Amino acid sequence: MDRDSEYLDDPALPVDALARTLREQAWVNRRLGGGAATWGHALPWLRARSGVPTTLLEIGCGGADLTRRLVDAARRSGTPLHAVALDSSPGVLAYARQWCRAYPEITLVRGNAWALPFPPAAFDLVLLPTVLHHLPPDAVPAALAEAWRCCRGLLIVADVCRCPVAAWAFPLLGCLVGFGAVTRHDGRASLRRALTPAALARAAAQAGLPAPQVVRHAGCRMTLLARVGP
Repeated sequence: MDRDSEYLDDPALPVDALARTLREQAWVNRRLGGGAATWGHALPWLRARSGVPTTLLEIGCGGADLTRRLVDAARRSGTPLHAVALDSSPGVLAYARQWCRAYPEITLVRGNAWALPFPPAAFDLVLLPTVLHHLPPDAVPAALAEAWRCCRGLLIVADVCRCPVAAWAFPLLGCLVGFGAVTRHDGRASLRRALTPAALARAAAQAGLPAPQVVRHAGCRMTLLARVGP
């Protein structure tokens, strides 16, 4: 495997290595800004809908830690929330299923980001977190268009930004924190192959998203926001 490919994308990755990597990804989401690039926009939007039945789709759910946090917030505010967490990997979904046992609001579905198995405007909130850098560049507009097709409210696309300096430093940080070899390698590869904010904006325009907004965040993160209607 070359240095810009990610081990997490390999179906032959051993189950124990997969589970460790997903646990470490959840830590990154909590501590290094991965989750904040999504939660920071989703939670205020969800609070504004307090009490209103809401549907959510997370594309590329991994361990579903982002969706579980939003379900927890919906429970606290008394908002009926039905969430669908989608991933293309059977192994990833098996891991997520263990963590979603106490979350009957979450349905796990296998599928691909560029061919979603849902009708148009099926979800109030659609999340596409840290997925685009896993895709070939020519598949990015198709994934954005599919996410937008299924959205009837707010689309949140969050990812890392391309950053050669951070790519060089991440394996060192990973050693200090105690990350496994897969996370250290994949974090570096992600930061090398990720889109720039300008490239993300161009892909959104190609996908037909109206007036998309790209926001930079600390920790080499960016978020694209697109809304249906005014």
